[in-house]
Amino acid sequence: MKKIINNLIIAILCASGIIVYSCDSGTVFSQPEIPPKLETTALEAYTVTATSPREIKFGVNSTTPWTVKSNESWCSASPQFSSVSALIADITVTVERNEATTPRNATLTISAEGLESQTIQVTQESKGNLEVEIIDETDLFVSEGETKTFTIVSNRNWSVSSSSTWLSIDPKEGSAGDNNAISIKATAAPNKATKRTATITVRNGLSEKIFNVVQEGILFSLSNIDDLKFTGGTENKEYELTANIPWEAEIVSGAEWLTLNRTSGSSSAKIIVTAANNATLVTRVGTIAIHPVGNGNVEGFVLDLFQDNMQDGTIRYNFADGNSQGIYAPSNVTFSNRGAFIKMTNEDAENGGGWARIRLEDYSNNKLGIYTWKFSSFNFPENSSTWFDLNAWESNSGNYHLFLNNKDQNYISTSFGSYNEVYFNRDDFDLKDLESITVKIDHDPANSGKLRLEVFFNDKKITDVSDLGNLYAEDPNQRGPSLYYGLMYENYQGAEASADIIIEYFQKTPLN
Repeated sequence: MKKIINNLIIAILCASGIIVYSCDSGTVFSQPEIPPKLETTALEAYTVTATSPREIKFGVNSTTPWTVKSNESWCSASPQFSSVSALIADITVTVERNEATTPRNATLTISAEGLESQTIQVTQESKGNLEVEIIDETDLFVSEGETKTFTIVSNRNWSVSSSSTWLSIDPKEGSAGDNNAISIKATAAPNKATKRTATITVRNGLSEKIFNVVQEGILFSLSNIDDLKFTGGTENKEYELTANIPWEAEIVSGAEWLTLNRTSGSSSAKIIVTAANNATLVTRVGTIAIHPVGNGNVEGFVLDLFQDNMQDGTIRYNFADGNSQGIYAPSNVTFSNRGAFIKMTNEDAENGGGWARIRLEDYSNNKLGIYTWKFSSFNFPENSSTWFDLNAWESNSGNYHLFLNNKDQNYISTSFGSYNEVYFNRDDFDLKDLESITVKIDHDPANSGKLRLEVFFNDKKITDVSDLGNLYAEDPNQRGPSLYYGLMYENYQGAEASADIIIEYFQKTPLN
């Protein structure tokens, strides 16, 4: 029975291939042993960067237990040895940052019992070291052209570049040094234009140094170039010109109200622009130009200047002052670059009377003088009951009042000690052709000690009033009248109120 069991065991082992049994001889043979081996997919050497080193990966295939060891702590492998159940594995090598300015090396050794070890070299680059002794931005290159030097120290291959063609660099690149300073030449070409700046960039792969250099040139600059707006009164504006070449200044437009304190020079200067008082109702625009002479490489300056009209400070809307018959709406008087637009509508006049007038409060000068109103539009429909009203009136002063309308009765009244009215009819003028009205108050040549008032339409004399009392001679402290001018509606049953005018300017010239 025991023999039967042994034979059965042998048969099972033969079937499994563990032993070979010969039926003829009854002999049992063992399977041949597998030879030991150690294989890896790793390269012989690896190089990684200093600041962002990559992971190194490779595989190990062995028939016997193995280990992976590093001779440096900054370079480590995982796993470092095989497990009981796995002789084949993927290895990951991790490298720490290199904060030193020199490269470093580590050796990985893969070992297995009874087999020759394999080694892998890992080289880590150094942290970039770049030192540059720059050319200071205040150390200007002369305009005639000049060469200056600066130095660099680099532990890596380096390069130098210039942002501008006028500044050349020599040498432009080089190999890693051993902490010895390398001299670099920067050469600026002659400069026939204004001061200029170039940027020099030094690189060595991981580090970068940037600095600017400046070359002298032709000086031509102007201060306060954004200060362009004058108020309505007489005003000066100052502009500092920095220059080392000849220059000229001129008034391109606006010579009738702009003046310059000087028009040429060969060095720096203060240029004063004076704007005369704007007696008009339009915003004035003028242009001055300041440019170099004989140098096309330098741009000049063109200043577009603006001046407010009289509404800014000397003219205001005439609003309601408690008069129940008065309609004083801001919409009746508006200002634009064409002048003062004054209108009267049926809606304005529906309460039975109304005004849309500008008031000039300058009593002291509203005495003897020439007063002119310039119109760019005078629109009075044939059936309109709106008047153009020119009212220079003040209690106990030299007063006058001019009324114009499409009606036959147009007149001017005066009160210089006594009241007078002078009428003129429409045969003397046509409102649609009216471009200007001038009132002149001066000494009466025919009556000593008296005054005369003359009225002109489009520079043509329409009428005059003579032998007027000279209140201003009798009382030097007597002030002149305030001035109102614009549109006035006179109510007639069912009458049309619509009318509009554009006053381009009002100008007065005092007389003694």
